[in-house]
Amino acid sequence: MEPLGVLRRIDELGRIVIPKGIRNRLKINEGDRVELILDNESALIVRKYSSFQGTDEITKKLILDLEKEINLPVLLCSNEKILTSSSEKYNYFEAETISQTLFNALNERKNTALYGQSIAKVGENMNFVVYPMAKNSELIGGLIILGVTSVNDYQNKIILIFRNIVMSMLKI
Repeated sequence: MEPLGVLRRIDELGRIVIPKGIRNRLKINEGDRVELILDNESALIVRKYSSFQGTDEITKKLILDLEKEINLPVLLCSNEKILTSSSEKYNYFEAETISQTLFNALNERKNTALYGQSIAKVGENMNFVVYPMAKNSELIGGLIILGVTSVNDYQNKIILIFRNIVMSMLKI
């Protein structure tokens, strides 16, 4: 990617405007949180904040444990991309941008079954159940249960417990 530099003034309240071109490249939308990092006392780094930062190893283990318990493959996603998969068969989803269909289902903020839909911009259409994760009215992501259109009561309880554990680990 080509470097993009822009000169901006700081207003009397200490604010700066992040130009639209930079917001687009970072996929920062109105209402998103950004992280400001002071690098070596000489540079300020601005990046889109992710509640999942630093949780990769733990969330991967939890997702693997969840698959063992419910006997169904599971994906964990943020509200932008697939973060991890419980099954090697579906590893190709990892780091892929989620589909508009999945994004819309997450935004409904209720558990939803989808039939023959896309999960990400890659891969085939399939059946899956979406368990959105939101905290303080902020959409964080979700658990995606693959290959089914419904789960039984036992599986549902286990999925909800795992979702709550993952959410309790996140920096919100």
